[in-house]
Amino acid sequence: MKKITGTPEKDIINASLYSPLADTSSGLIGASRSMTQSRSGFAFAAINNKGGVAVWGTDAGGGSLMIDGDYWNKAALDIRAAVLSGGVVDVVGTKQAYAALKFNGSVYTWGDSRYGGNGSPAESALLNDLTSGAKIEKVFSCDNAFAALKSDGSVITWGGTNEKYSPSDSQNRIVSICSNSSAFAGLKQNGTVIVWGYATKGGGSTQVNSLSNVQKIFSTSTAFAALKSDGSVFTWGQDGGNSTGVAAQLGSDTTNPVVNIFATSSAFSALKKDGSVITWGGNGGNSSSVASEIDKDPANPVVQIFSTNEAFAALRKDGSVITWGASGSDSKSVASEIDKDADNPVKKIFATATAFAALKADGSVITWGGNGGN
Repeated sequence: MKKITGTPEKDIINASLYSPLADTSSGLIGASRSMTQSRSGFAFAAINNKGGVAVWGTDAGGGSLMIDGDYWNKAALDIRAAVLSGGVVDVVGTKQAYAALKFNGSVYTWGDSRYGGNGSPAESALLNDLTSGAKIEKVFSCDNAFAALKSDGSVITWGGTNEKYSPSDSQNRIVSICSNSSAFAGLKQNGTVIVWGYATKGGGSTQVNSLSNVQKIFSTSTAFAALKSDGSVFTWGQDGGNSTGVAAQLGSDTTNPVVNIFATSSAFSALKKDGSVITWGGNGGNSSSVASEIDKDPANPVVQIFSTNEAFAALRKDGSVITWGASGSDSKSVASEIDKDADNPVKKIFATATAFAALKADGSVITWGGNGGN
C-alpha cells in the first residue's frame, strides 16, 4: 500500500493520467497499447496533436511500421510513415498489429498480417475495398482481428477470426460493436444483437437470436452481457457467460433495474438502481466475502464500480471503498486509509490491469494491488 500526500486534487487528477504518452511537451494526446499484451508492454502507438502516429516496442508487435517484417522495403516504410504523419483520429490494436483510422475514413494497418496488419489501401485489396462506399466511423479489435463499422451500419472484418461478417441493412443498421478476446457482438438499431467470431467465446451463440430491446453490450475476455431497456441482463459465452445462479436477481425488475455493468477479464458486476451490486463469473465474480457490505443500503449506495483484470472496487456515496476479487485486491490492509471519512472521502478511483488508486478529497492518493499498487 502506498499513500501520496501534499498534492492538490487538480494536480493529482492530471498526474494520474501521466505516462510517456501524456507528456505535453511532446504533443502526444492519446495512445493505444496492444490489447492482450498491456502488462508486458508489447508495443505502443500514440497520436500527437497533429494526428500523426508514433510507435515503439517490438517490431513484431506493431512497434514499427513494418508488415510481416518487411524491414528491407524502405519505400513502403517511407510511404506508411508519410501517410501516418497526420490526419489520424484513432488507433486500435490486436495482439500483434495496429489499425489507424484517418479523418477521411481510410484505414491503415501494420504489424503481423495474421493479426490484421494488412498494410494500406494501396497494398491490400481488402483495405482498398474497405474505403469504398460508406465512410468508416470506428474500428474495433479483438486478439487477432479488426472490425470496421461504417456509417451505413455495415461491418467489414479482417484478421484471424474464423468467421467474417459483412452485412448492409439500411433498415436495421449496426450502431455499436463490443468485442472480447476472440469474438464480436454488434448491437443493431432496433435493439437486436448479432455475433461473429469464435463460437466458444460467444461468437456463434444462437441464444442471441431472440434478444430484443438491448441498450448496451459489455464483455469479459470470453463472454458477453447485454443490458436491456427494462434493466434485465442476458449473458452468453464462457466464464461470466453463465449467470444462471443470479438469474432471478438479474431478471426484469421495474422497481430496481440494473443500470450499469462492469467487467474484469472473467467476471461481471451489475449495479442496480438502488445501489446494490450483483456479481457472477470468475475472478471478481464471487463477492460473498463482502456481500454484507455491498448489499442494499438506501442511505449509502454504491455509485460507481471500477475494475482491474481480476478485481472490482466499489465507490459508495459516502466516499468509502469496498473491493473484492483476486489476491491483491483485498483492501483490508488499507481500510484505515480508504474507509469512510466524512472530512476526506474518496472522490474517484483509477485502475491499471493489476492495481487500484483512490483519489481523496484532500488530494492524497491511496494505492493497493499488484504492479503500481505498492
